[in-house]
Amino acid sequence: MNVWRSLLPLIATIFGLWALSHKNAYDVAGNLSFLGAEPTLEQQLQSASLGKVVPGDLLRSLVDFLLKACQLFLRGKDVDRSDPYPYWRFIPTLVGHIPPDSDGVAATAVGSCFDLKLSSEFRQRIFPSIFGHRGHYLRLHVEATQKPTPAGTKCWDEYAAHVLGLPHFFSVKHSGKQLVDLNVNSDDASIWNAKTRGVRVYHMPGSLEGNVWALLETVKLFEPLIGGAEVKKQGAEKNLDFLRKYANFDMPPRNGTLNVDIPEEIVKDGDFLGLIRLDGLDPTLSWAMGSTTGHTAVALRFDGKLHVVESTAKGNYWPTNGMQKTEWKQWLQQYRKADYHIVHLPLSDEKAKQFDADAARKAFISEYEGFDYGYANMLWSWVDTVNGNYPCMPAGSTRQACLTWDLVEVIVSLADSLSHKAAQLLFLPGLARRVDLPPSSSWPQILEAAYHKFDGDVAQLPLAPEQDDWRYPTTLNGKPATGPARMCDALVCSIWKAGGLFGDLSDQIQCTEFTNQDAWGLKFFDPDPKSKRPAVCVEADPDNELCQLSGKYSMKLRTPMYYFNQYEPHAHMAEKCPSLAPDYIKPKDC
Repeated sequence: MNVWRSLLPLIATIFGLWALSHKNAYDVAGNLSFLGAEPTLEQQLQSASLGKVVPGDLLRSLVDFLLKACQLFLRGKDVDRSDPYPYWRFIPTLVGHIPPDSDGVAATAVGSCFDLKLSSEFRQRIFPSIFGHRGHYLRLHVEATQKPTPAGTKCWDEYAAHVLGLPHFFSVKHSGKQLVDLNVNSDDASIWNAKTRGVRVYHMPGSLEGNVWALLETVKLFEPLIGGAEVKKQGAEKNLDFLRKYANFDMPPRNGTLNVDIPEEIVKDGDFLGLIRLDGLDPTLSWAMGSTTGHTAVALRFDGKLHVVESTAKGNYWPTNGMQKTEWKQWLQQYRKADYHIVHLPLSDEKAKQFDADAARKAFISEYEGFDYGYANMLWSWVDTVNGNYPCMPAGSTRQACLTWDLVEVIVSLADSLSHKAAQLLFLPGLARRVDLPPSSSWPQILEAAYHKFDGDVAQLPLAPEQDDWRYPTTLNGKPATGPARMCDALVCSIWKAGGLFGDLSDQIQCTEFTNQDAWGLKFFDPDPKSKRPAVCVEADPDNELCQLSGKYSMKLRTPMYYFNQYEPHAHMAEKCPSLAPDYIKPKDC
């Protein structure tokens, strides 16, 4: 699970486009001085997707652009930087769903300056081609009433309105009425969506300067993605701060030997390897799904040589793409060079005897090796509930907001508008499958089908459990193919399933529904690995239960909230599990 493993980084794009779209966002703030910079964010993302879509390249383009743009905008500005919870605090808040021809919807947001009354109507332009306009549009009526404010205080609000495609941004600076027109594409599904579901309106919190600063602090988490293999101390410390405050997960510095080599013979076929890199992606993923790992792998011998099997992607520190095996020493060397933290979790003696390594090897070679990383279902294995998976700002933050399905819809729409190829790779095939549509279906078509299938509750769309036998458009050794979609933990689980560790439950467990912690939380492992560690592990990390093979900071698979060797396998496990920070409470039967 090595690049673009969560939709969360795309939220930054929403705010980035909001900032970039406002030439006069605030009277007192002036223009955004970087608006004229070339190439623009949209041009960079579209250019990066003209050929073969590489999600890591798109994300690096986004990170690089936002770092430069935010730093340039904030230069010389007086910004309050005292908030200890700056990361993701710019997440917008839904204030209303406004279907056409409905009675006015009252809308207000915490911290807003105005109360709103919103209504909308669907319209058709008479001469769209002559005047360069699209034929269909939704007109949003906004009536604002100012809340009581101290005399002499300037106060205004920023909003985003969304139908499909790119959001439209508008300001409310005084009481009164205004109109906001939102273009609607001419395809049948887009017209249906506009007429039936209408427009959603989001409040963008805080001041422009404060939000640009929060965006900059968030994007800095991902700065290690655009450098070399090494994670610099400043980037690591920012990610550690994020993990402590947002995920209740601490990684103190290690004092002993950092690179610990253990005898290969003590690594059994089927043993688990947990990894995390302090690069923004892994920590954000940890926060979202409740895991102290951001990547997982499994040990397996081929021709008598110890290898590591994993699903990952080629990037600035990893040379090989897709589902692959790498000889042990080479694998360690490459991940150590990239500043990964790695722990070894051995199978229990009982499970090691049960594991059929020959069957696992055959399955890997015949069913998985060479296929691309499992982009098609990587997000939907995480989302099991309507409100119990999307992360929220910590309780200590002055800004209380959560990612929601409504925002996910905006993100998918945004990705589809900026790079349809990226949306087809990352989002659409898995969602289309859940409403019995072909993988090439458009986002408006998927939403319309979901509306009918789930009686209007489109938030149910990603909740249908992924099935291991589903096949998706992908690549095999770089060439177009149809095959399995496996992200890192799903491949680890699939190797265990092929090796017989789930026994009679194999047909009732979907590995593609697993997250990292679902994998290492299974009761497959030695219950007392600490007492059996080699002396070199004990000397390097006296207090760790596991052998930590690399990393500058201490990595454990046990916290006050969750730990390894916790769950007995059971039918339909990991299909309906919440994962909300900081407690990550899960029902025993999930």
